[in-house]
Amino acid sequence: MQKGPRMPRPLFAARLAWCAALVLSTAAHGQWSVTYLHPVGATNSEVRAIHADQAGGQVRYPGFGRTPVLWDVPSQTLTDFGVGGALGTIFGMTATHQAGELGGRASLWSGTPESRVQLWSTPSSALAIAGDQQVGWTDALAGGNQRAAMWRGSMGSYVSLHPAGATFSYATATDGTFQGGYVERQTGPNPGGYAVIWNGTPEPIATLNPPGHTAQLLGMVPGQQVGWTVPTTGSPTHAALWRGSAASWVDLNPSNSSLSQAWATAGTIQVGGYAPNGASLSRACAWFGTAESVVNLHSLLPPGYISSVATCVSVVDGITHVGGLATRDFQNPEAFVWTFVPAPGLAALLVAAGVLARGRRPA
Repeated sequence: MQKGPRMPRPLFAARLAWCAALVLSTAAHGQWSVTYLHPVGATNSEVRAIHADQAGGQVRYPGFGRTPVLWDVPSQTLTDFGVGGALGTIFGMTATHQAGELGGRASLWSGTPESRVQLWSTPSSALAIAGDQQVGWTDALAGGNQRAAMWRGSMGSYVSLHPAGATFSYATATDGTFQGGYVERQTGPNPGGYAVIWNGTPEPIATLNPPGHTAQLLGMVPGQQVGWTVPTTGSPTHAALWRGSAASWVDLNPSNSSLSQAWATAGTIQVGGYAPNGASLSRACAWFGTAESVVNLHSLLPPGYISSVATCVSVVDGITHVGGLATRDFQNPEAFVWTFVPAPGLAALLVAAGVLARGRRPA
C-alpha cells in the first residue's frame, strides 16, 4: 500500500516567499536562515540527525506510522527509507551512513533504503553513530529492560555496554572512540540514574552527575558531552555541558529560564531547548559554551509556532546546520533546519575551533 509521497510536493507560494525572505543577519558575524522540511500531506515530521546539508528523521502520513527518511536540505526533497510498511526513524548520521531503527530493530544504512543492515534480531535501536561505531540499546531478553549496546556495522560486532547490577541502560551518543549514555540502578549501595561514559566495555570510565543530581547524557563529540541534570529533590531539568568528568559540569540553563535540556553538540555549539520563566513550552536554542551565550532559534521561525526544540547539530567547513522540530498545535511537530553561514573571516575561525574541539578527549 502506498504510504504517502516519497518526496514533498512544491511548497505553497507563500512558504517559498517566506523561506526566500527569512535570512536574518547577526550583525557582522554572519546570517541565519531557516528551511521548512515538513512534506505537504504529512501529519508530522521530525529532524533527528544532521550532517552538513543532509538531514535524517521521520515522517508520519495520515493512516500510517512513522517512516524513516533522509532529506536533502537545499532541495527540500526526501527519500523514504521505510520498507514494507515497517515503522522507523533515523537517529544519527555521518557523511556516509545513517543509524536508527526499522521495524523495531536497530539498523544501519549507507545512503539508500536498499543498503540497510539489521544490527540486532530482537527489539533494539541505534541512537547515534560516529566513525565506525553505532550505539543504542537492545532488549536481549525480549520483554526485559533496555541494555546499552555498541556495534561496528554488523550484528556479529555487537558489544554489550550494560553494567553488572544495573536495572537498565542505553547508549545515546558516541564520538567514535568513547560512548555515552544513561545507567539506572534501582538497588545496591548507590541507587539512582547516572550519565556515564564508556570505553567499549560495560564498566563506565566516568560518571558525570554533579553531587545531589540525577543526569542524562544525550550528545557528545571528542572532549565534550551534553545533556541535562536535575536535583534529586525533583526540581526542573537544566541543560548541562561536561568535558569528561563531573567536576567539569557547566550549567547551561539561561537566567531567564525555568527549565532547559541540551540535546546535541558539535564542540563549538550546543543545541536543545529552554522554557522562559513563566512558560511551559520549549523554545529551540543554541549555546556557545555558557548559559549567557544562549541564542533563541525559535524566534527565527515563521509566526504561529508555539514550541520547538533543536535535536541535532553539524558544523562542516564553518557552516552550522541545526536540525529540529516545531509545533503549532501541541501535538504534531514539523521538521525544520536552521543554517548559520558566518562572515568570511569568522568562517576560518570556526573551522579552526572545530579542529581544536575534536582534538580533546574525556579526562
